[in-house]
Amino acid sequence: MSDYYDPHPRLRLSRPVVLAGDVGCGAAAVAWQIAAQTGIGFRSIDRLIEHEAGCALARLAVEEGTARLVARTDAVVDRVANETPFAIVVIDRAWPSLAVRDVLRRQTLFARLARPYEQLVRHFDEELRRAGDWILRDLVPSNGEPVGLREVCAHRATLLREAELVFEGGDLHVHRIAEQLLESLEQLVDA
Repeated sequence: MSDYYDPHPRLRLSRPVVLAGDVGCGAAAVAWQIAAQTGIGFRSIDRLIEHEAGCALARLAVEEGTARLVARTDAVVDRVANETPFAIVVIDRAWPSLAVRDVLRRQTLFARLARPYEQLVRHFDEELRRAGDWILRDLVPSNGEPVGLREVCAHRATLLREAELVFEGGDLHVHRIAEQLLESLEQLVDA
């Protein structure tokens, strides 16, 4: 699967930039915006998995199970961290295991887009409709209560704490977040 963007970007990265966050934070939109503005390659872990499997993430999760999807995610993150030219990579719905933290630490600039919980709440139902409720499948708490945003955030928190850079997006529009991230990108990755 080749890059959609210009093979001669205005900016070259010395290592991949991996952007992730909680469900509904807008990390994919910010990563896409940065790639579009700079010509840097864009990689979506979700799209790479779907392309290789020939079907949607939701179908993979149902037919193969979420444990197999996590293994696929880990393999794709490991591979993309080593592909050149380096790209901006988004981890979105397909969430890796903690086993990838060493890859993220050693080989990438791992960045987290943080948003206020209230903003995530506004986007959570929309994200579930778009992604499918398979992302909730393995997060059922021991008390049997319905799973929601808090459980998804808790599930992602351990890996997100590993981020080298945390960008507080507040309630800014994704275009403004992308601009601010771009302003410091050259210093962050020695581009």
